Amino acid sequence: MALQDSAYRLGLQVRTSLVRDQVDSALNRYPPGEAPRVIVIGDEAPVAAALAEGLFATLPAPSGAGPEMRLVIVERSAPARWPAGTITSFALLPTRPRADGCTVVHIATSKDSTLGRFEARYWRDAPFAGAAGPCWFLARFGVPGPQVRHWLDARYWDVAGGIPPIDRRLVHGESDLRDAGLFERLFGSVAAKFYGESVTLEGCAGRRPELCEASFLASPYPAGLLPDGVVGNNRFTSRMLFRNEGSPFAFYALSGSMLGVPRAASEALLAMMLDDLGPARFAEFWTSHAPVAEAFESVAGMSLGDWYRIQLRRQMVAAGIPEPREATFWPSALGILALAFGALLWRAGRRQVG
Repeated sequence: MALQDSAYRLGLQVRTSLVRDQVDSALNRYPPGEAPRVIVIGDEAPVAAALAEGLFATLPAPSGAGPEMRLVIVERSAPARWPAGTITSFALLPTRPRADGCTVVHIATSKDSTLGRFEARYWRDAPFAGAAGPCWFLARFGVPGPQVRHWLDARYWDVAGGIPPIDRRLVHGESDLRDAGLFERLFGSVAAKFYGESVTLEGCAGRRPELCEASFLASPYPAGLLPDGVVGNNRFTSRMLFRNEGSPFAFYALSGSMLGVPRAASEALLAMMLDDLGPARFAEFWTSHAPVAEAFESVAGMSLGDWYRIQLRRQMVAAGIPEPREATFWPSALGILALAFGALLWRAGRRQVG
């Protein structure tokens, strides 16, 4: 595991740096401010490149308050298997002197239809594997406040992966409990109704909204995993949700874990904020100089956790699911089970006597 971890981290640095150098070289051929909106490097996969360019044109137009948003397509022949640490879509933030815009980078191959492996709705919510989101928010609202920017950088902008209006459902319809066991009939299978069967999302919708707030405000990824200015890819972040600081190497758990916030929930966070708060209040949060939790509460009038619980409960109502029951007091639950077990023993004793 340590060797795999080292190879993956080295691949992220080396291979992503090589692609970034190609992109920088292509951009430097143009005078500042005159680079076209779409640039294609290479001629290995013209069909895939044309499709990616067409999809880029369908993104909602930002307001133009921030740096211009562009797409650079790097054409490659399709390998049998991508080497460790390869990411095929990412965003280049305008952090270097010559950078006059925010660039979405997409590696297109002859076998890549961009939408072929994913449903259209998923691509629409998080285009180019979430790489377009950071550039879109920068173009729409400009540079974020220093505390918000620090939070985004520490998370590699994963919470900006979705572009509004967001249509991803994190809550699904009522589960069929006809074949469920006694315990499931008594207490329900609530977590199965949430994306990834996440008990964390279940807790957020119930009595523990602080679970999601703590997860969203944390910085769960190690520093230095990607070259400077490279952010925004949900395939990269899906591999790295948790760190074990006591281990000699970093251990990364899949984001689909029942005990974590699913990737689909993380990447949709800013888009959900914008959809619910509206552009004016979201811009106030985005440009605030206060810490993230304080900035959000001052704009929304409630904590991030309480706000997120409301969003989940709205989705529950839309899915036809009743609001979560109050948490069962375990002594009472054990008492119920004890009574049920006692009744079975009593009935068995009566049968024997009869």
